[in-house]
Amino acid sequence: MTYSNDCYATNYGGVTSYTNGPCVTTGCIDSSLIDSIVCTTLYDPVCGCDNITYSNDCYATNYGGVTSYTNGPCVTTGCIDSSLIDSIV
Repeated sequence: MTYSNDCYATNYGGVTSYTNGPCVTTGCIDSSLIDSIVCTTLYDPVCGCDNITYSNDCYATNYGGVTSYTNGPCVTTGCIDSSLIDSIV
């Protein structure tokens, strides 16, 4: 999973080692699953393997093409986004 910074990775993701840069999500999205069927409007959120919250599993699979998901919304946290901080020298 790609985190926006090391704070998110270690404090909220439980990551103990990581590399800089985005993760490769090979196999996470399968475009052959995308189908414009009508999904229920029932809100039962799932977090796709692409770290996007979908309103339910039907939308995750048929509109997002995700190959796996977990129940519940993707976790967002209160870590500081270091890219927004100006460095003072």
